Amino acid sequence: MPGCRETRPWHALVITLAMLCCAQSAWASSGEQELWFGAGADDAIQPSVHGRYLYDQSDFWSYGVGLEHRLDGPLTAGRTAALAELRMVIDALTFVPALSLVGGAAMTWPSADVVGLVRLEASAAWRPARAWGLMLRIGAERELVAEGATMIIVSLAWGRFFGGASDLDL
Repeated sequence: MPGCRETRPWHALVITLAMLCCAQSAWASSGEQELWFGAGADDAIQPSVHGRYLYDQSDFWSYGVGLEHRLDGPLTAGRTAALAELRMVIDALTFVPALSLVGGAAMTWPSADVVGLVRLEASAAWRPARAWGLMLRIGAERELVAEGATMIIVSLAWGRFFGGASDLDL
């Protein structure tokens, strides 16, 4: 149509980020701490449980550590991983989107083989109150070995938040 300009997808992103920057009353506090516990499965339907601790540096950056255990068959076989996480988050709404880069080491049982791993995760947390929330995570993980395959991991977690505004409204 003459006189109309084409709308580019990045225009919507810029407008959305500008609106989020104006929503200061909904922002989390820097220094807020998160504790998450959950369960999940990978694309081979192997169940896992995990716990994570995150420190919110700001409304946009968090970092933390975690432990995860996945069953690979009988109860005596599995894989335990120690993880470190860097998360980019937009913590200004009830639904909190995030992207995480996770790395760590995993030990398989009973063989005691240790491998490095790296994972990229996308998550969305629902925080109806500042003190708790539910999070859905979807990630792609790769073990750092020559024949390592890429796995898809899905998990659901419950989280509790401490520090800042979260202690004021349970």
